[in-house]
Amino acid sequence: MSGLPPVARLALLFAAGAAFAPHLGRLALAPFLLLLLLPPIRVWLRPIGRRSLIVGFLAGVVAGAGVGRRPSCAPAGPAGAAARVHGYFVALSPAGTSPFSARGPACREELRVVTPNDASNDSLAAGEAVLVVGRWREGRTGFFVVADSVRPDPGAAFSVRAALARWRGSLLRRIDDLYGPRARLVSALTLARKEGLDPDLREAFARSGLAHLLAISGFHVGVVALLLLTVLRRVRLSRRRAALFAALGTWAYVALLGFPDAACRAAVIFSAVAASTLRGRPVARWGPLGAALLGLVALDPARLGSPGFQLSFAGATGLALWAPGIKRRIVGTAPRIPKALASAVAAGCAATLATLPVVTWHFERISLVGIPATLLASPLVALALPGALASIVADTVHPAAGHFLAGGVDVVLALLEALTRAFAAPDWASLWLPRTWVPLACVGAAVAAFTASRPGIGARTRRKVAASGAMAVIVAWPV
Repeated sequence: MSGLPPVARLALLFAAGAAFAPHLGRLALAPFLLLLLLPPIRVWLRPIGRRSLIVGFLAGVVAGAGVGRRPSCAPAGPAGAAARVHGYFVALSPAGTSPFSARGPACREELRVVTPNDASNDSLAAGEAVLVVGRWREGRTGFFVVADSVRPDPGAAFSVRAALARWRGSLLRRIDDLYGPRARLVSALTLARKEGLDPDLREAFARSGLAHLLAISGFHVGVVALLLLTVLRRVRLSRRRAALFAALGTWAYVALLGFPDAACRAAVIFSAVAASTLRGRPVARWGPLGAALLGLVALDPARLGSPGFQLSFAGATGLALWAPGIKRRIVGTAPRIPKALASAVAAGCAATLATLPVVTWHFERISLVGIPATLLASPLVALALPGALASIVADTVHPAAGHFLAGGVDVVLALLEALTRAFAAPDWASLWLPRTWVPLACVGAAVAAFTASRPGIGARTRRKVAASGAMAVIVAWPV
């Protein structure tokens, strides 16, 4: 940790302050925590200014404390109360339950709205300002609204996010025309909209460990950024100009998606790479990731509790921390293995290990086939994503060309579906794990890693520690 750049340390302390803010009432434990943490904190702060980092932590506390005071759209009383919510539909689901962005003086958040049976989604449009009148209901993930009526709201102010939602809605209608039954899969891969996706197919992606391919992540943004960079270099732009315009195009794509956390993190990192290319300097490993964490948490500290946010940064941290070492071990053990395959296996292992505690904590389920499934499915997604985007662009110019490209992409999507269902078929592909295992396993792994890293510990003792951990898992599994 002592090698982290200042922006990464500032980001961690700001995030720690924002996470600590809701627990300010438990200050009785603070003296004990300070006694335990003061020595390592002093060592960690020594190389850089302590005052700026302490100010960053306090700023995070203030920002996190302000999250709880935000007005909520949920009713103060029991479920069944009347609801009048102004805003717009982020997307429209054929199933009738759609994400809705509430925008008004009383509240500002995203919730779910069940549209009335007599209201066809064809008469509604994503991004159009409406007034939803209905009743509050409570579900597993919080309150939602069962609408009695959805009326136009002509007096609503202009919103950039609503305009982007309208543009996404027009693209989704174009995708429906191009891809038919697989349109929802294409919309999930390209525009991060999974409404209406076949529940059986969604479950197959979860069981096979490929659910991350349905959520826009650094992988998708990286594919788009690389595609833009390749095209710009083909038109004979200089390396620096191509990097600059590719970064701008990447941010335009992220804006079209609605600025999801994982996409923003990847766009910040790619922008840092582009800025380093413009200045002719190497890119630090932790600097861009720290800048992305600091910026996203500063804009909305409530993101810290989001599973998607945690998975995004956990996966990126695993890639930066463990992927190079795993690749060296693979190449050292099997020198003849192709470097591209070694890099892919190392990235899959590092990201899987880093996100395993987060996945188990939030979903209480892990996939045992995630790494091999990802190795086979990622090239298909990397091929389908630019092809789908190209078909959408071609359809605006010449519909026949768009349908021609969509036919080729449809073959790739059929292979992706078949691969996903094949990996999800075995009963042992996905296993349930209790949430209580997460802190116990993390503490055990930390103690084992600390013990095995001591200078006086030999290779035989390290093997005994690893074997003890494996035996502990085998014994505890039936329990």
